[in-house]
Amino acid sequence: MKSMFLAIITILALAGPAVATGTGDTYSFLFREDRGEWCGFRDAAPFDDLAAELIPLESGRVSYLRSGKVSEIIVQTQPESGDWLVLDTYVPKVEGGTLARTITFAQDGVRIDQQGNLGRDGTFSMAWVKARKPDGSKVDTATIDIPEITIYGDLRQIPFMKLAQRMKDRSLATLCGKADGP
Repeated sequence: MKSMFLAIITILALAGPAVATGTGDTYSFLFREDRGEWCGFRDAAPFDDLAAELIPLESGRVSYLRSGKVSEIIVQTQPESGDWLVLDTYVPKVEGGTLARTITFAQDGVRIDQQGNLGRDGTFSMAWVKARKPDGSKVDTATIDIPEITIYGDLRQIPFMKLAQRMKDRSLATLCGKADGP
């Protein structure tokens, strides 16, 4: 179970520079349950080190364009058991945005990919994209207990977004604090 989380953290760290090519800053975040606070990092190495040590249940990344606008937000959630992992990728747009959600189940490797649209008014509509086993065969989603994870219609409500903005505004490499302020 631990290896699934570390694999996703590695994906977050590797995807950061690729996504950010020709764009502005990218910040990675993890929730420190031992302190009840979020910690953000501009550089991948300290984030990776702390993530490997703590194995956080919640983490994410915010990427900005050079103009200062958010280009992508990734939110990762998993239970203590490590039975599943949810990776949400939000892409803000003028008329709302999109959400691509991937749910991976550790025990049998089933992967569910969903995609949806966010309205300007905070509404959300989700459509099933596909559900597959590792061998590529289809899975009936009616037989799967899908975890209920918050979908953020208003991206400003994502817990680490205020910290991301503070880090960007102050050009900070690291910042820890509560979701509503350090």
